[in-house]
Amino acid sequence: MSRKLLAALAFALSPVLALAVALPADATSFSFADKSKPDPNPAQPTQLWRVRLGNDGSFDRMVIDQRFSKSGYNVHYVNQVFADPSGNPVHLKGHYFLEVVIHDAGTDAAAGHPTDVHHKYTPLLPEIRQVKKTGEFEGFFTELARQVRANEPGNLAYQLTKSRTEPGTYKVLEVYKDQDALTYHGGTEYFKAAGPKFAGVLAGRPEIEYLDGVD
Repeated sequence: MSRKLLAALAFALSPVLALAVALPADATSFSFADKSKPDPNPAQPTQLWRVRLGNDGSFDRMVIDQRFSKSGYNVHYVNQVFADPSGNPVHLKGHYFLEVVIHDAGTDAAAGHPTDVHHKYTPLLPEIRQVKKTGEFEGFFTELARQVRANEPGNLAYQLTKSRTEPGTYKVLEVYKDQDALTYHGGTEYFKAAGPKFAGVLAGRPEIEYLDGVD
């Protein structure tokens, strides 16, 4: 009987890349209707490499520049911006708050393509007072998973899942052909490079459980 090695990791993390936009008390030119657009090509990674803020004399504008692919998004008003998963409030200048969630995207640099996306912008424009980045875990994981699937024949599954009952909690289900395949995974350069990225969104140390597959 062959025996596969399974690893289950439980994380408490921040979600996809999200931006919180703070508006002044008298912001009247923004629509309060939710807006969304599906990702037209989820198999292609998107790099968000720059955020531009400005005013042309009649309205404020925020432009998020993308490379390699276009991503989907959700935009909606929230009463308060919270850190995920700690639940601590994120303080922004302004009175109204827009949450911009961008799917299958990240701000990490690709080879030869550095990014210039900051954690916080405070332009204090008439209608856009401040912008903060509030999470980027799913984008980090999507890119790591692509590299695992492309370079590790001994990896049989590398799946991110999200808890239905515990907000902000994710579990990664990994299946390897044998112990050698798992050891190889842990020694790859892209896995080592992912560590510092995930450190910025972890709420604590991940819980890891190793299991033996039953055929």
